[in-house]
Amino acid sequence: MVPKINIDIKADNIMFSIADDSVFDDFMEKELQTPCPRKEVDGRIIYTSRGLKLPKELNAPVLCDLGSAVPGDIEQSKDIQPDIYRAPEVILGVHGRDFSAQDLVKDQILLEQRETTLQGLDKASFLSLMQKMLQWEPAKRGSAKELAEHEWIRKSMGD
Repeated sequence: MVPKINIDIKADNIMFSIADDSVFDDFMEKELQTPCPRKEVDGRIIYTSRGLKLPKELNAPVLCDLGSAVPGDIEQSKDIQPDIYRAPEVILGVHGRDFSAQDLVKDQILLEQRETTLQGLDKASFLSLMQKMLQWEPAKRGSAKELAEHEWIRKSMGD
């Protein structure tokens, strides 16, 4: 038998069986006393979920939702991480080798080189404005007032 490898392990896909039946007794008692809201749609009754109280103890965890499981004896080339958590080196296809942040920008054209419509002091003033605007940390960015009073903006407005 070929083992399966689950490639979608996350909190939503880990369940615990409950050994403490009082959890279910409590659930049934509450449902009898105060039935959960429900509605009928196309002849089917739809119930609102009701939470369970926490059991005194849990049994061993069990992996569920094996829809993403793959055979363990076959080499896999599929990305197994959700996009939101995927590492930059995986996205760029450079995983498995030394990687640094400079690899992300080594072939990029810098703003100073990309801006070709301005020359001399106009270009220097414009780049100064961009530097004040494009700060990673919000506290280091120029305020709207500071930016509006910047020499490049004032000159562009005819002041």
